[in-house]
Amino acid sequence: MAECSTGWGGSEISREELAKDLDAILGQNPPTLRERFSRRHLPISTPKLPTHAFYNKHIDKQLILKRILPLDSLADDISQLVSNALAVALENTSCDQLPTEAFTSYLEATSYVKPPTAENIAELYEDGIARACDNIVTRLLIPKLRQWLPNVHWRRRLIPPPESNSGIYDNANLFLLSREGMVALPDGHRELIDSSLYEDLQRVATSVPGMGSWIFMNHSEHSDSLLAELDKFYLDDEFPYELCGTTGLENASSSPQPYDALLAPWTLPSGLGAPPVSSSKRKLRSRVQKIPPSRSITPSARRRSETTSREEVPLTAAALLQLSWARAVETDSTLIIINCGDHERVCVRHRATQTLFMSPMFNITTCKDPGYLKLHVGIHLALIKDAIARSKPPPKIISPPAEPRRSPRKRSRPDTEETTSRPLAKRHKATLDPVKTNMSTMSLASGRNMLLLHIRYDVYHSPAPASFIRAGPCLTHKSKWKDGRIPAIKRAYRHDEYFEIILGRKLGDGATGTVHTAIARVSSKNGEIILQDDLVVKLTFKRQDQARLRHEYAVYSRLAEHGVMGVPQIYGLFEDLEGGAIALVMNNCGQNLYALRPDKTKFRISVTPAQQDRFKEILSSIHRAGVRHYDIRDANLVLNGKGEAFIIDFDRGRFNPSEGKKEREMDILQELMNGIPHDFSMPSPETPGTRNEIWLRTPTPSEHSSDQEDSDEDCESDANSDARSGSDDLLL
Repeated sequence: MAECSTGWGGSEISREELAKDLDAILGQNPPTLRERFSRRHLPISTPKLPTHAFYNKHIDKQLILKRILPLDSLADDISQLVSNALAVALENTSCDQLPTEAFTSYLEATSYVKPPTAENIAELYEDGIARACDNIVTRLLIPKLRQWLPNVHWRRRLIPPPESNSGIYDNANLFLLSREGMVALPDGHRELIDSSLYEDLQRVATSVPGMGSWIFMNHSEHSDSLLAELDKFYLDDEFPYELCGTTGLENASSSPQPYDALLAPWTLPSGLGAPPVSSSKRKLRSRVQKIPPSRSITPSARRRSETTSREEVPLTAAALLQLSWARAVETDSTLIIINCGDHERVCVRHRATQTLFMSPMFNITTCKDPGYLKLHVGIHLALIKDAIARSKPPPKIISPPAEPRRSPRKRSRPDTEETTSRPLAKRHKATLDPVKTNMSTMSLASGRNMLLLHIRYDVYHSPAPASFIRAGPCLTHKSKWKDGRIPAIKRAYRHDEYFEIILGRKLGDGATGTVHTAIARVSSKNGEIILQDDLVVKLTFKRQDQARLRHEYAVYSRLAEHGVMGVPQIYGLFEDLEGGAIALVMNNCGQNLYALRPDKTKFRISVTPAQQDRFKEILSSIHRAGVRHYDIRDANLVLNGKGEAFIIDFDRGRFNPSEGKKEREMDILQELMNGIPHDFSMPSPETPGTRNEIWLRTPTPSEHSSDQEDSDEDCESDANSDARSGSDDLLL
């Protein structure tokens, strides 16, 4: 945070002078974006669909976007909120420094000298407009302050790597700091806040991780046209929200009905009513559908996608709206700001009617009544007030008693999926309907090539599953898979021809992909449903990540051929028929040694001598199979609940290692067991046979072309490819 003078000891500023100075600064707008020429700067690309848009299709149907409506008065309403707050604050405030003096460094930060990528525009907003807003909003909340010192903050949550070039940045929001379960305020602020406001801020800081959803796009003519094109959706009765294309197995909503703050600074049209009923051919059912043996599901596509990577899919206006809405759902945000450099829209997410109210598109460099800074002070203030209102217990709605049922028809069974009061996670699990049986879940699944993938945690409850086709056989159980034979995609699948995977919470985002807990659900021919709940699924979306995952699967294939134990059991590699993802299904081996460390600041491995010996035995068997792990560290050494040892994550594994390299890797493991972490930034010496160590070349994602693509080891050096912790042996 840039420092500014507090003005202690200076002459006190009159309220009239302060009001005049605030009015002047609130009317300011950012200058037009300008770029300093540099040959190093790459051309600004058009925005692409981010890879995490895969998850947008799996948001609960009660939370998806249903319609778009204009709200031309939104900017004026937000401006009035600031005017009202200023009138109250100026009656109770005094200070020793004018805001124009305090915010000089912030306003100078709006002079843009970098390529106008989405990430740089977000950084520009953070360093300039957002910091000024943080200070002013804090003063409006606590008028007795004499300092310009913020207790609300707008920050980017994740700084993307330099090679990131999707043209979209959507990981920033407003928040309150908390420490040890308490709101964290600057020195002297607590004494100036009344008890009710302090309780409100305490509740928000500890229960609301972030407020607002900002979507930044690369500054380009294409981005401007996308933003302008959003108006066309006003004419649609229903927004064309894209779901997974699988039909015949639709899921019920399992999320509680979200509620909006009762009082808001903006005025919405009256008589909104309920959201429109889906008019698509695939109707979303009111409960989980139990498919009888005579019924079938239709996969989302009859042919494999040309590529399983979606890094180069141009962003459309509909995709931009879906992405913006989904991001607001994920962060439970009420306001959405879509910015492409010089132009912007502000939107309100109305939860009850699943409606997005959208302001007209405006040029941020020419804003007037309100100025751009005043508008965003209002946005930040509105978000704080909205979070305070919604962090309180929801209002109890008293409904009139229902008329007694007089129909002679037999009453249907109550829909417990919709009315249960159990926690959300337990409701999700209750819908799986397990049946006890002696059959092995994954042995049945190993003979099936169609996987239906659901996501069920937090705001995700797939309205329809994604269709994944098998791209590699089960390595744990026998199957009918024939090498070189790619399974055909059938027009329809009976209940005993597919199996389902239900993804739970994320375990983490690694160098190769995103890892989820998972449950498998398989239906036998006689209709029995059996479950296996100790699974892990690794999803990858980017081209190089998918190449690494395919290579990891090839390494596991080698280990399975040699009967290596103490590594994950692999149940298959699968491709999304609609493109965008591949999935590796395996068992959950437990917790890694890093997670088991009681004090993460101290490197202390807590394993028994027997477990140490077992890790060495596993690594020796891996080496005998002709594989070097290439990434031995505490995050890849795992213990399950019984204390059994495993080595995981072979995406960096190498074939045909030299004896010297195998000995060096065993030394690294021994050092780790002794509490000495290996320095992966140091290249190991070359040994005889090193040049014969290879990575397997991986097939193209479509698997229908004779062309071969290199693994990312062939495409780039280890020094650039390892995003986690550096590499083991950088020079071979």
